[in-house]
Amino acid sequence: MPYWNIYGKLFLEKMQSDTGPSCPVADPFNKHCPQDSRMTMAVLALYMIFSFFLIFSLLYSVYSHSFERVQQKSEQVWQFYLYGLVMEYDDKSALPPPLALIIHLYRPMRFIYRMRQNKINVANEGK
Repeated sequence: MPYWNIYGKLFLEKMQSDTGPSCPVADPFNKHCPQDSRMTMAVLALYMIFSFFLIFSLLYSVYSHSFERVQQKSEQVWQFYLYGLVMEYDDKSALPPPLALIIHLYRPMRFIYRMRQNKINVANEGK
C-alpha cells in the first residue's frame, strides 16, 4: 500500500470487500457483495500512473511553450536596453561636473551653426 501514499489518502479500506452482516458468506456469484480483487487495484494503479505521465507531459509542454516565447522576446529586450545604455553614455559629457558647463554651452552653439550651414546649403542649391 505505500504506492497509494504518493497520491494521498484514497480510502482504500472502503474499496476492499466487507464480509459483514450484509454479506454473510463470500459468494463469488452474489452480485450484491463486493469482492476483494487484486485486478481492481492493478487497473487503478495503472490508471494513476498513466494519468500522472499524461498530466506531467502536458505541464512540460506548457512550460516549454512559455520558455520559447520568452526566448524569442529576450533578444529584442536586450537590444532595447543596450540602445538605452548607449544613448545614456552618448548624452553625458566626458568632462567632470564643474567643466561640463563648457559642453552644455558648446552643444547649442553647434546646433545653431549646423542649422545655419543647412540654410546656406539649401539656398545655394536653389540657385
